[in-house]
Amino acid sequence: MKKIMLVLLSILCMFEVKAQNNSRDLCFQVIEDPYAQNFTDLSQKYDNDFNYLNLIIFGIGVKLNQPKSTMVLNLAYGLNANFYFFMPSYTFQSHLLGIAYEFQLLNKDKKVRPFARFNILTEVGSNYKNGFMLGYNPYPTYSHTPQFNGSHGSISGYINSSGFYVSTPLLTTLSVGVDFKIVEEFHINIGLGSGIQAMKYKYLKWNDGEDYKEKLKTIPEELKFFHIINANIGLSYSIPIKSNRKSKK
Repeated sequence: MKKIMLVLLSILCMFEVKAQNNSRDLCFQVIEDPYAQNFTDLSQKYDNDFNYLNLIIFGIGVKLNQPKSTMVLNLAYGLNANFYFFMPSYTFQSHLLGIAYEFQLLNKDKKVRPFARFNILTEVGSNYKNGFMLGYNPYPTYSHTPQFNGSHGSISGYINSSGFYVSTPLLTTLSVGVDFKIVEEFHINIGLGSGIQAMKYKYLKWNDGEDYKEKLKTIPEELKFFHIINANIGLSYSIPIKSNRKSKK
């Protein structure tokens, strides 16, 4: 995580140098970015191929206006949560920090402009650490499988199993779409994209009567990368930044 934050700070410094000779705005953004994870390339011990989550990104940063394009670089906070499928929405919550970079073609006076947006986020906290998962979906309970006596066919006991969520060290998306100017300071945009999510998790089997929480402490973490497909809608508001530099006579 420290390496990621150093990269983000370096990008911010380079962006500020670029902005010295162009008009700048203070920019606020809210982006709703629901997405689907694709699990088809993962272990067959999990049955479900897709998971659906809703990511909301709040950003504050600088908009750099150039004659034929606009660049926006925001410090971003993301709230990632489950939809209502297996359990109530927002039972699973992941809190992320990172940057959101947006590039808009054409002059800022145009009412409609194409854009590309890149987000890179890393988790800083979650209310669901070591929470149950069915496959890679947050789930309210674990599997409870009967074990049968081979000679008599009677149940001899139960084996429990579950995945356990650890963290999301990386969530990155690249989207393209269209930006609409409502008024000079207020814009709305829509887009589609794809990306990559990394998830750390654990998988455990245990017998009835065993303390799975204690056993879980000794289980190593596993890391998986998922392809994600996203659709987004965003709102942005900008305030011109007045320059204090005095022109040379």
